Amino acid sequence: MIRTTVFALGLALSISGTAYGSTWPDSIFNGIDPLVLKEIKAHPDLYNEAKLYLTACVSKDPDEIQGCYSNQRNFVMDYIYAFYDEHMSQQNVAYLLSGELLEPVESPKAAMMNRITQEGIAPNPVQGCAWRLAILGSGGPQVDDTDTLSMQEDCGNLNAADQIAAKARASVLIHEIALHLARRDKPLDIFTSD
Repeated sequence: MIRTTVFALGLALSISGTAYGSTWPDSIFNGIDPLVLKEIKAHPDLYNEAKLYLTACVSKDPDEIQGCYSNQRNFVMDYIYAFYDEHMSQQNVAYLLSGELLEPVESPKAAMMNRITQEGIAPNPVQGCAWRLAILGSGGPQVDDTDTLSMQEDCGNLNAADQIAAKARASVLIHEIALHLARRDKPLDIFTSD
C-alpha cells in the first residue's frame, strides 16, 4: 500500500511538472485527445512560439472559458500545421494574428489601434501580414484570389515600417516552412489519422 501511494504521488508530481501540466497556458490541453497532445509534444519549438500569441482566457462563465481554450488549442495546432505548408492552417493563423477590425477606419495607425483580441489570441498585424505574404510566396496550388485580397486588406493597414518588417518576417517564414518540410516529420492529420 505504501509503495503504491509513493508511486502515485511521484507520478502526480512528475506529471504536474511537465510542459503539459495544469498551469496556464498549458492547461488548455488538459483532457484533450492523446493524439493531439502527442503531435503538440512532437513539435515543442512551434508550440512555444504559438504560446507567445495566447492571452489569458478570462470569464466568469465556465463555458466561455472552455470555448476560449478550444480556440487556443485550434490556434496552436494550426500554427504547427502552418509550418508544414497546410494552406488552411496558414490562412487561419494569418486571420487570427491579423485581428479583427472593430469598425472601418481611415488611417493605418487607427487600424492598428482598433484591433481586438479574438477569443484568447493576441492580434499581431505584422505577423498576420507576414503569414499572408508567406502564403502567396509559397505559390501552392490552393493559393487563389481570396489570398491576394486578404493580403491586400491585412497588409494594406500597416504603416511603411511595419510592411517592411512583415516582408522580412515572411521571408523567414518561407525559409522555416521549407526546413520543416525537409525534416519529413509532418504532424499526423488528427482528423483523418494520415
